[in-house]
Amino acid sequence: MERRTLLAVIGLAPLVVRAQAQRVARVGVLETTALTQNIENFQAFRKGMEERRYVEGRSLETLYRAAEGRTERFAELAMELVRANVDLL
Repeated sequence: MERRTLLAVIGLAPLVVRAQAQRVARVGVLETTALTQNIENFQAFRKGMEERRYVEGRSLETLYRAAEGRTERFAELAMELVRANVDLL
């Protein structure tokens, strides 16, 4: 690698790291119960994510969908999350 190329790559490294650090991870959550009924579990999930440096509104966006006891809605809700282009379902 030429010296100029190496210096250019080294110079860009902080920009690449900053760009990656600012990326927001999108997580889709598909549940049987409404968020209001599942709030304790969801808060524990958020706390665990924060311990791994994923903070809601800064580095994490969570899309919560609930079938509310109607299992026949799972396919529809899962497709909705897929169309929302979540990183993890």
